[in-house]
This record gives sequence, structure tokens and C-alpha cells, in this order.
Amino acid sequence: MKIVIDTNVVISGIFFNGNPRKVIESVCGAEIEAYASPEIIEE
Repeated sequence: MKIVIDTNVVISGIFFNGNPRKVIESVCGAEIEAYASPEIIEE
């Protein structure tokens, strides 16, 4: 699966539990591919 994540998902996934954490763990486990636009990375 491919998804686009934004800064809020990354920050929430790092510091809190819940769905954002599951997304980050899935990206790290190579279960899903995460993409971000140049604007999101700049943010």
C-alpha cells in the first residue's frame, strides 16, 4: 500500500500511541510505502 503522510502524522506517531503510531510502525516495517511532497518535507 502507498500512502502520503504529513507532518502531523509523523509527530503524533513518534510521541503518542494510536493510529499515527501504527502508521509509523508500518512504514518502518516496510508493510506500507510512505510518500511526501516537497511542500510537506519543507514544512
